[in-house]
Amino acid sequence: MKFIAYTLVAFAALSSFFSCDEDTALIGQSIMPKKDLISTSQDTFYVKTTSIAVDSVLANTSTSLLGSIIDPETRATTTAGFLAQFNILENTTFPKKDSLVWDTDGLPKVDSVYMYMYVSSYYGDSLRTMKLTVQELDTAKVMAEGVKYYTNISPAQYITDGVGIQASTTYSVHDDALASNVATGTAYHYLRINLPKSFGKRILNKYYEQPAYFKNSQLFLRHVLAGFHFSTPGSVGTMLQVPFTTLNIHFQYKKKNVATSVYTQMASTEEVIQNTSVSSKIPAHMLDANNDFTYVKSPASIFTEGTLPIDNILDGHASDSINNARLTIRTYNSTATSTNSLNAPTHLLLVAKSNMHKFFEENRLPNNVNSFLAPLTNGSYTYSNISGIISYMRQLRDTGAQIANTDTEAQKASKRSLWESQNLDWNKFVLIPVTAEYSITKEIKTLRRIRHSMGLNSVKLEGGAGKGLELNVMYSSFKNQ
Repeated sequence: MKFIAYTLVAFAALSSFFSCDEDTALIGQSIMPKKDLISTSQDTFYVKTTSIAVDSVLANTSTSLLGSIIDPETRATTTAGFLAQFNILENTTFPKKDSLVWDTDGLPKVDSVYMYMYVSSYYGDSLRTMKLTVQELDTAKVMAEGVKYYTNISPAQYITDGVGIQASTTYSVHDDALASNVATGTAYHYLRINLPKSFGKRILNKYYEQPAYFKNSQLFLRHVLAGFHFSTPGSVGTMLQVPFTTLNIHFQYKKKNVATSVYTQMASTEEVIQNTSVSSKIPAHMLDANNDFTYVKSPASIFTEGTLPIDNILDGHASDSINNARLTIRTYNSTATSTNSLNAPTHLLLVAKSNMHKFFEENRLPNNVNSFLAPLTNGSYTYSNISGIISYMRQLRDTGAQIANTDTEAQKASKRSLWESQNLDWNKFVLIPVTAEYSITKEIKTLRRIRHSMGLNSVKLEGGAGKGLELNVMYSSFKNQ
């Protein structure tokens, strides 16, 4: 499967415009310096892949998930809930104390308290009745700003039994509780969760006791309201995507000595923390190392891991340059008969396994050295050139093994073998479902951010323990004359 061709550096681009006859076939070679004559060759290798379970991913998304569903094709179960803090405006103020209407219990008079949980999309059975429970978080256990939270977060560590309110409701996607509403310029459905009036009284009264706690969100979170945990205990059938939630307190104050009802609203936004917690039950058949295919599944469920045959790729090409390494990964069509079959991820990130956590924690973008992005196009994910990762892995090993130019081949082999035994993932990459965020200016599309996909996606990929994925590599070197 290997071929060799000779090309001229200066005239390679012109070769397709002239036909050669007996007298002119060698004219290019006769006038070019021999050092400018290069040789190119191509070979095909096979990359072994396997499905790996994912305990958690960085939860830095602005959209939360709520619910539990079973994938109709694989029977994998995904359950999600979220913790949400509420943002307030800087230096929030309320009416003067003497203009407020006070109840007989000596606290501000509150008409109603409720949350609107806005829903941008859903998956599953729209008629299924789901139970929703909200639990207030403890202000002594606030999720700290600047911490990297993952989807295996335990909500229990932010809750104290007997502290804060709890409320429950039931819903289905087509309940009357879900109705069209316009918020932030976008049409959403929303679910209303009623809270006790005593909760609203506590929030308002805290302002009149300690107005300094309402100067900014961080003080508010630590002294007034740390947020809520949202869950659907015991319910399976629907998963909601929740971009934000609002907390609304309706209260009374006197306007020209007439009691008037007004309200204050707080929202869970990207300025404060929204953290989705995800748990998955993966059937054993999906992670079988003998499968001749692999899976990628989100959120926080299954990635595909690949092992590049670096030594085979470099064998006989120690002094050659790798110009191109093309990897195409085809997908299998879903076999699910249900209309609720999961879609394939829109993008897959190929990243060196040793860098997979840093990539997201440091908000990196694909650099075509140890990370690459491919969209789903015509049923395939195509990485047109991953030669950078081959060079990266070779250098990673040789630097780590402290290979010296004065070493014999036997010494180099011994050093590499020892280092590889201590760094088992050095030549591995991972395929991760991601969301790619772009900006468009004057019709120019620019990649701005990559995040873990928190959407419900699943796809079966070619590869696995069988033949593996085809990696087509092209080399070049100066021709020895």
